[in-house]
Amino acid sequence: MNGVFIDGPSCENEFLVTEIPEEGKTVYFLKCLINKGYLNIVAFFDPSGDPPNYLPRTLNESIKLGQYLIELVSVEDKGICIHSALKVRFHNKKMSRIEEYEISHFLVTIWVDENYPSCADVLKLSNMLRTHQNEQFNKKFAIHSSDKFHKSGLLCIIHILKDAITSQSVINIVRLVRLIKKIEPNIIPDCESYAYIWEVAEYLQKESILYSNFVQ
Repeated sequence: MNGVFIDGPSCENEFLVTEIPEEGKTVYFLKCLINKGYLNIVAFFDPSGDPPNYLPRTLNESIKLGQYLIELVSVEDKGICIHSALKVRFHNKKMSRIEEYEISHFLVTIWVDENYPSCADVLKLSNMLRTHQNEQFNKKFAIHSSDKFHKSGLLCIIHILKDAITSQSVINIVRLVRLIKKIEPNIIPDCESYAYIWEVAEYLQKESILYSNFVQ
């Protein structure tokens, strides 16, 4: 599976930034996520309008993908994303038993086209994900999109940036961007992406005078 790991403030390899699984590779995609413990998934809505092929369409529906049986247990439209709970069952041949996992799935709906979402919306999404992380023992997120890491990577940067600022830590945005670009250049492919990061940082500054003391 093609992807990069990005460390967040909470734990090592907090984010796995990857691409939407291609047809025929979904089973391998799920296997990698489960084996590595990424049981929280953020997916950006594809402009084609089709949801990820591992996601059941209706409540209580189950789909079979390879050895995995995936059931949609609950679904809630949060306005900025659709939050679903998935129950995944499969037969572990090595252990000779049926294993069951619950995956939290967030389908982002505020960034469908090439236009960037408002600062308020993207920070609302980040806050929602952080609240979910704080409620879970497993805090790792796999984030995927169909645009070579761009949207998913930017969300990681904003997530890290917001956490650092709100925890009153000094953060150098230029250094953070350079570090991320070394990991994966496609995350910040142009000046517009860089400008958007600064726009979000400035928005945070306006939200609280406290923030301005910690952004360089």
